[in-house]
Amino acid sequence: MQMQQEIGRMEEATPEENQELERAFGAVSEALFGNDKSHKAMVNKMDPQDKVGSAASVSTLLITEVDKKINIDEGVIAGLVPPTVDAVIETFEKARQVEFSDTETTQALATTMEAVLATYGVDPESYEAFLQEQGLDNEEALGKAEGAYKGMLNE
Repeated sequence: MQMQQEIGRMEEATPEENQELERAFGAVSEALFGNDKSHKAMVNKMDPQDKVGSAASVSTLLITEVDKKINIDEGVIAGLVPPTVDAVIETFEKARQVEFSDTETTQALATTMEAVLATYGVDPESYEAFLQEQGLDNEEALGKAEGAYKGMLNE
């Protein structure tokens, strides 16, 4: 699977992958912030009683719906998760007047990553096996994805 191969090399993204990630996150941002109808729909799905689950659900929905519209290269899908979760949490905190702890943010990121990977045909066992082959744990892999995103922003 292409996505399984790409997860391990997100830190070393090519200029084309960075460009695709920027295009994809631009579309996610537009759906979340630039369109009142979709913004309201996303905010309505944000349940303060289930912050982690709501953030993960909205993030997963955003990624999959944007992918249907613009056909995102699967090689950058995993790298799209951290900035999408960050944007959803920021929106959630402002719209619902709640705060996410670092633990809740990490849980939302991990839950979203697992859901997105499952959506694209990477089952949890394969994902865990891949991480072990790479000598990573789930948190370290998420850190790499987030680091790749932050590195893209600093270019």
